[in-house]
Amino acid sequence: MKYTNFVYIISGALLLLTATYMGGSLVGLFAPSQSSAGVQGKATILIETDIETSYNVSFGGNTTAFEALNEVANVSYKQYDYGKMIIGINGLDQDDTHYWMFFVNGELPVLPSDAYTVDDGDIVAFRYLDSETALGYFS
Repeated sequence: MKYTNFVYIISGALLLLTATYMGGSLVGLFAPSQSSAGVQGKATILIETDIETSYNVSFGGNTTAFEALNEVANVSYKQYDYGKMIIGINGLDQDDTHYWMFFVNGELPVLPSDAYTVDDGDIVAFRYLDSETALGYFS
């Protein structure tokens, strides 16, 4: 009986130490994972070419703009050290004079789409722009 109590005490201590190491409380250990936690937010995904197509997307926590786009469109991209560069959406690929750029709530983010975490209520626009217009955002 003393051995069993000792095992319970050691197990409890290890659980407490693990919880402290992982963020300071036991809540994180027993909270549902993001995949089972349900919807964390909703965002609007816009694909803007000559016409604008709009999609309402529900997502879990830590969903990136790239992942949200990939839920509603066929996306082609190139992987670089800094992140993914979108080179095509729904078969419309960039060329020498047109590029895909993405915006969040009307602003050009400093992160690539695969690093930007979407927040509830965000409007994420992927725009097919001519090179002159695209370069204008960097001057």
